[in-house]
This record gives sequence, C-alpha cells and structure tokens, in this order.
Amino acid sequence: MKLLRDLRLSTKLLILIEVTTGSNLKLRQIADKLDITIQGVSEYMRIMHEEGLIQRINGEYRATKKGVQFLHENIRELKEFVDRTLDQLNIVEVCAAVAKTHIKKGKKVGLFMENGILSAYTDRVSGSTGIAVSDAQIGDDVPVRDLEGMVDLSMGRLAIVELPSIRDGGTQGIQEEEIKKIYSNFNPDKIGALDIVGRVLLNKLGIACDFEFAPTSAVIEAVQRGLNVMVMGSSDTICKMIALIDEMNTASMDKIEYELISLVK
Repeated sequence: MKLLRDLRLSTKLLILIEVTTGSNLKLRQIADKLDITIQGVSEYMRIMHEEGLIQRINGEYRATKKGVQFLHENIRELKEFVDRTLDQLNIVEVCAAVAKTHIKKGKKVGLFMENGILSAYTDRVSGSTGIAVSDAQIGDDVPVRDLEGMVDLSMGRLAIVELPSIRDGGTQGIQEEEIKKIYSNFNPDKIGALDIVGRVLLNKLGIACDFEFAPTSAVIEAVQRGLNVMVMGSSDTICKMIALIDEMNTASMDKIEYELISLVK
C-alpha cells in the first residue's frame, strides 16, 4: 500500500489531519505534535499550498476542499486495508466465550479452548486474556474485549477413513468388527460422514454423526480447535477433502496432519 511506503504522503496526511480538525493551526503546534522540525513543517506547507491542499487564513493554516477530499480518500483506503488485513489475520476486537465462573463486567478473564469451545475463567491464569464486557453467570455467553496473548491450543488429530465407492459395493463389503476396532483405537471427539456411504456405515454401527452437511469445513474447524476428528467417506469425496487440506497446508504455518485409513480392497 502506497500510504505505508511513502513517508512524504504519510506526513502530508498527518498535517492535513491537524489542520482539518482545527486543533493545531500554527507551524509550532504542528511541529510539536508530529515531532518534526518547524523547518520541515514549513517546507511541507509550501508544497501542499502549491498542490492546492491547504491555504493560509489570518495566519492560520486551513485545509482546502481539495485537501479534505484528498484526506478522506486516503484515510478510507487505509481503513479498507486495515479491515482486510484484520480479516486475513483473523484478528478480532471482541470475541464470545462461555463463562466457567461467575464474571463481573470489567473483570480480567483467562481464556482457554476446552473441547473446541472458548471458555472464560476469572480464577485461572492463561496466556490469553481479555476484559469481560458484561456480567455473566456460569454457562452464559460473555463478550470479551481488549484481547491479549494467544490461546494455548494444539491442533487435533484427523483420521480419514476411505470406504469403497457405491460402484464397488459401498458398505456391503465392510467388516463391521474392523471398523469398530479402528473407531475404538482412535477414540474421536467428533465423527463425520462425507457422503451417503459414510452416513450409512455410521448408522449401521449405531454411532451418532456429528456433521454431514458441509463436512469438510466442519472437520477442518474442529481440528483447528484442538479436537480429534474421524471422518468417513468413499474414495471420490475423500480425494476432494485431502486435496483441500493439502492446499490449505501449503499456505499455513499450522498444518493439519491426517492419517488415511483405507478399507478399499
């Protein structure tokens, strides 16, 4: 972004802010506020006057209509850049957490990820803290602002179970004892089905399906929240999911590691 790279442009905007808000209208005031020399401010004023951005009225500097428009355009561009960057970095100003203790508005809370849910405590020390925006009883949702630090969180494990496609018999050729053993050994926190074959197999095993609609997104979110997840599906849908995870891993420092278990004979 040009504004962040161009010192001259940034200084012009800072001077325009001072003269536009009317708080500092003389060279000495502007120089003191921006921590630059009077000579430096004077030179900028000369250039900005030539560019039609400022004018001098009764010994005080004022922004022209062109100067105000110039300021608004650049500030708007800066805001859009900051908002976009905050979204990309997943930085939030206020987050929601589940109160695990009685919380009073304005109290400092420690934040923990527990079973995939962000939880807030007043009596536990955490590397991630914030300030409660409102009172909350145990079990309430509580907004938390002034976030500091990072929640202590490790990626969960992911087991991807590849099943025969419907063309190859689907669940008909699967030994239930084999899949039960796989399930028991992995002991997932959550389990999902990628398609009909996976859903039918879970039905046969008597295992409740935690997610089957937009399962890939749900699986990734759960693993990123520290949960151990198992997902079942036929070869076609498994390949699509693995391709998406591999693509995400190439662009992320926190990679999702997965184990592929194939029941395709």
